[in-house]
Amino acid sequence: ALQKNTRQKKFAISCIALYALAVPFIMNTVVIKPMKANYAIGKAKEKNAPLLIVFKNYQKAITYKSIYTSDIVRDFAKTMLAEIPYYNPEQETLYRYLEEKLIQYDQKYDWQWQLQFARVYNILCDKDEKYCANALQKLARAEKLAPNRPRIYTEGFIVAYKMRDYPLAQKFIEQAMKLGYSPEGIAPMEKLIE
Repeated sequence: ALQKNTRQKKFAISCIALYALAVPFIMNTVVIKPMKANYAIGKAKEKNAPLLIVFKNYQKAITYKSIYTSDIVRDFAKTMLAEIPYYNPEQETLYRYLEEKLIQYDQKYDWQWQLQFARVYNILCDKDEKYCANALQKLARAEKLAPNRPRIYTEGFIVAYKMRDYPLAQKFIEQAMKLGYSPEGIAPMEKLIE
């Protein structure tokens, strides 16, 4: 009975020690880091914030490495890429950073993730056509995951147009229109091919 009691005490002490180590880790990972990341994202999304400020705040949010980091990376890519219509050499660091984080936290079964990847490669395609093939590869993956999303096909249209593959561009835009895309809608055709 004495040996059993000693084992129970050792077990209780081990549990308390583990609890003492686990609670700060859990609080930091689940509560504190996400709060800091959300604050940085809030700063990034302030009205009319310059692109560089948005970029730096998202970078800061990602460095906290919370349980939501992959969601932050996707939101970051969507937010930044919505503001970038074409390749700008002054923003090369931003494109490379986005590419690096999309690779690091790749969500292979998330069509939006694949679409953001394709968007980065589409922008880089303006500089070097080898990225067009990468963009089409990511779009093919996105299409497999969500074949009824017109945005996939409008992005494909832009890439194919840049490659001067007009039959492929036509296929993409026709599929987008079958799914409800309208040139008079969100993104007029002229903006798609600028």
